Amino acid sequence: MDPLKPEYATQELGVGDELEGWTIDDIKATPDPAKAAVVSKITTPITVLDDEIMAAGLDSVDSNLILVGGPVVNKVTAALADKLGVPTTYEEWAANETLKAGVVKYIDNCPTIGGHGVVLVAGADRDGTKAAAEALMEYLAGLH
Repeated sequence: MDPLKPEYATQELGVGDELEGWTIDDIKATPDPAKAAVVSKITTPITVLDDEIMAAGLDSVDSNLILVGGPVVNKVTAALADKLGVPTTYEEWAANETLKAGVVKYIDNCPTIGGHGVVLVAGADRDGTKAAAEALMEYLAGLH
């Protein structure tokens, strides 16, 4: 499977069918707007390597970013470390118990990348980064 061409599953539903806690009682029914989501076909890749971003230049970033990995393994994280308020060396990450265990940090307006938001998911090592990713997924799952 090509990761740049995601596959989609489709399912035809009718009145009385259920999907993720919703019961279809009218074909024209619209869920609560606060819970509604617009699903669009992805037409461009949503994953980009740090090398690709750095080669194009941080000033060319035109969307929010989710950075996975600390500044030792992710060049974009390293370039934005001061804006994210994180250290740039492994030793500094490993010496800080909070960072070592894994963190999810968010800034909503990063001037280095045109004012876009940045989410950092990282730890001092792969275990810390995995823990941070799992914490983010648990948080997102609880938003519904």
